[in-house]
Amino acid sequence: MSVLRMKGFTLVEVMIVGIIAAIVIGIAAPQFALMQRNARISSYAGELVQAVHEARGRAITSRTNVFLIQGPGASSTDTATVAAGSWVNGWRTIWNDPMTVPAGALVVALRNDRTTTTGTESVRVVVRNEANANINGIGFNRNGRLVSAANADLASASILICAPEVDNERGRVITISLMGRIVNTITANPDC
Repeated sequence: MSVLRMKGFTLVEVMIVGIIAAIVIGIAAPQFALMQRNARISSYAGELVQAVHEARGRAITSRTNVFLIQGPGASSTDTATVAAGSWVNGWRTIWNDPMTVPAGALVVALRNDRTTTTGTESVRVVVRNEANANINGIGFNRNGRLVSAANADLASASILICAPEVDNERGRVITISLMGRIVNTITANPDC
């Protein structure tokens, strides 16, 4: 008489595999969240570097002032939210006078990556002048030199991109020199 062998897994084997999977997921989940946040920071940095290059190039080729102003506004010609805007919600590229946006103004990016559950920012973008004071806009004059939103020369400006609620994150610092040279560096825990 032949003995039939059952094929499959026992309950104990399935439980052991389930426990091991839960441990691996528990270890990997926090690292995955940190990796996503660092990817979002890198994305913002890339977009801002591109916007700065584009603004400087447009200023030189059109021989007019071009500015990056915080906050997307309600439309491409809305200037009411310039002072109250947020860099993480987007920015606008405008030329000539930043407070009188021409009809041809271009909205470069509309970003909104705020977390909705806690109401806090998951990524923060801060722009500072050479005195380390927060500013709401930077630009380039017709010669490609860095200027403030008030059209005053700036020796340099820094764009800090970080996740304020994380202690061990890698943020970005984008430094723009007077002549428009951009240095994009990764830094641990930037102060923003």
